[in-house]
Amino acid sequence: MIVNKMNKYIRASVLRSLNPSIPIKIRMLANRTSFVYPNLGVHFDRIAKNANNFTYIKLNQFENGYEQALHRNLARKDSIAAIDMPLTELPKFKLLRHLVVVRNPFDRALSVFLDKVAPGTSQNYSIFPGYGDKTRTGFKRFLSGIENEKLRKSNHHMWSQKESMVFNSISYYTDVVRFENFETELGDFFRSLGVQSDIFQGDEERGIVDPKKVTDAAKKRMDYLDEEAAALIEAVYQEDFRAFGYSADLIAHW
Repeated sequence: MIVNKMNKYIRASVLRSLNPSIPIKIRMLANRTSFVYPNLGVHFDRIAKNANNFTYIKLNQFENGYEQALHRNLARKDSIAAIDMPLTELPKFKLLRHLVVVRNPFDRALSVFLDKVAPGTSQNYSIFPGYGDKTRTGFKRFLSGIENEKLRKSNHHMWSQKESMVFNSISYYTDVVRFENFETELGDFFRSLGVQSDIFQGDEERGIVDPKKVTDAAKKRMDYLDEEAAALIEAVYQEDFRAFGYSADLIAHW
């Protein structure tokens, strides 16, 4: 009971101290962006705009043996944040399989813009240049704006993937799924857990995730990306290109 009332940063520090072989970022752990699924033996590190909703929804479904997946809001509440693990279980954190989904930085930057900024429907994003402007010019204004580190860090959707991760290095994740091969690689991951059913069951199943969040950014590259936009994305997210092995050469992605 005392443990449950601990300050979240203290709990994060305890978890890190009990798992010294893993370089854990206390601040990110304290944000409760990492979920654990003890029955599956999985820790999932969520990164915004990297299919994290669908992934934790499915993990939650098979962790609890639900016949059908819960809506994303219910699945999030039904999942256990890593720092909320029982004290006796914290030393076992390092023994879990550590899953993360990474994405081409070009596509992720465009997806964030198309989903959060371009529609101009949420005042939460009105501070970002390009708000309400769905054009290529609006996208470049957005990219120029988030070159300002203070503005970029004001919203976690704009953070780099590397700074969003709980671990300091991608090498500490046992399972890395690339968004570009999401269905194949995530399907393989679930099969390795012993899940035999198809986790992608068509439009009805996909309805558990808000379809408005699906931007199809990769299919819209040619509409928004040119050398100027690519240079801005590389400048802002250079650590993601390096950390995950994505080419910063725009031509390589056509």
